Amino acid sequence: MEVLSPLTRAFEVEPLVDAGATAFYAGVLTADWRRTFSTLVAGNQEPAVGANFPSLEELKEAVDRAHDRKAPVILTLNLDYYTDSQRERLGRLMDSAADAGVDGFLIADVPTMVRARAEHPDVRLHVSTIAPAFNSAALEFYADLGASRVVLPQQLTPEEIVTLARDTPLELEVFV
Repeated sequence: MEVLSPLTRAFEVEPLVDAGATAFYAGVLTADWRRTFSTLVAGNQEPAVGANFPSLEELKEAVDRAHDRKAPVILTLNLDYYTDSQRERLGRLMDSAADAGVDGFLIADVPTMVRARAEHPDVRLHVSTIAPAFNSAALEFYADLGASRVVLPQQLTPEEIVTLARDTPLELEVFV
């Protein structure tokens, strides 16, 4: 079983691993993004400045610390959609995060998934719980896009989750 924990500062890695975390997810809300789009439109469904890394440098430090403890870090980029000007900055953020060593991207919108696969094929693609993944056809679609994991929507019943799990090669994640 994997215990996935949010991560917002590099110094949190060691105590969270010691408490049982085996993997992390994290957002980044850079000064550039805040200046251009405000904190009300964070790139990952986390509007509060404190719920995100403030810089790519601190994300890199956290990734290095997590990797020292054998824990992967997944960058959340999971808005339903992005404007054209946001997509430009989002692409730069993805490039920098990949350079920082993140292990995966958690994404909700299809255009960002396609870009992630095209530009960063070695970084795992996780489909956000915000994305519609309610049936096996949706899971097959995401697998065809190159996803390795789908975080299932919270509206699914345990029986529906079991049915989906029987019919997919994808890793499935659920909130407990």
